[in-house]
Amino acid sequence: MKHKKHKKTWKHTKEQLEKIVERQQQRVVRMERALTRIEAWEMPKTDLFWDGAKMRPMSYAAAFGSNGERDVVRNIARSALSGGTCEPELYYSPEPSFADKFTEKN
Repeated sequence: MKHKKHKKTWKHTKEQLEKIVERQQQRVVRMERALTRIEAWEMPKTDLFWDGAKMRPMSYAAAFGSNGERDVVRNIARSALSGGTCEPELYYSPEPSFADKFTEKN
């Protein structure tokens, strides 16, 4: 019994496929950028200091704790997955923290 040859029909045109490939390449670049930032554990600057002379900057972990760092990393990943930017500077939120209370007392 001979099989009939089926004519291949493509769902997308060449131009549509090129756009799909381009979007996927952009997505991969976003994901790589986010993973690089997460792997390097890059945190935004806090603009807080341990001393009045502003010579000893306070780390993000000291200012906002491990939950603050987790939230930054989570937001970087979430932003990259949703198609946005993954710049950690966008996630600095100056909420009251231990660091704020410490600097107020000194």
